Amino acid sequence: MNDFKYYDFTLVIAPILLAAFGLIMIYSSSMVTAIVEGRESTYYLVKQSQWFFVSLIAFVCVCLYPYKHF
Repeated sequence: MNDFKYYDFTLVIAPILLAAFGLIMIYSSSMVTAIVEGRESTYYLVKQSQWFFVSLIAFVCVCLYPYKHF
């Protein structure tokens, strides 16, 4: 737990908030397109959310990996 005091949480939270804002923008811009294509209105939101959570897991793994091993 002492390792977390060395993280700059502003740099950790900023990309997560930007990605969440991107999810909102994707939903608002692709809702009509999905309906016209005969899909659910949240089709593109769900697809992008899946990749968001995969990348969030990768982000946490990379943050926890000691950079001195590179």
